[in-house]
Amino acid sequence: WARGHAAAIAGAPDLAAVVDRRAVTVGPDTTLFELIDRMQRAHAEVAVVRAPDHQVRGIVTKAHVAEAIAEGMELFED
Repeated sequence: WARGHAAAIAGAPDLAAVVDRRAVTVGPDTTLFELIDRMQRAHAEVAVVRAPDHQVRGIVTKAHVAEAIAEGMELFED
């Protein structure tokens, strides 16, 4: 695919130009409430979860947070 689109690729912006910098970095032991607070204060759309060895363990989005809250609310129904 790349060979057939070399001209388009050559003129494409690099990731630094398109990346959304509104992210926070948290550890795997961060609570959901801490995560929400940090994301809200930073106006972040995502959180990068990094282990103490600095390896990325995952990404948490606002949608993930909303889903976790909704699942928690289901526990208290009925």
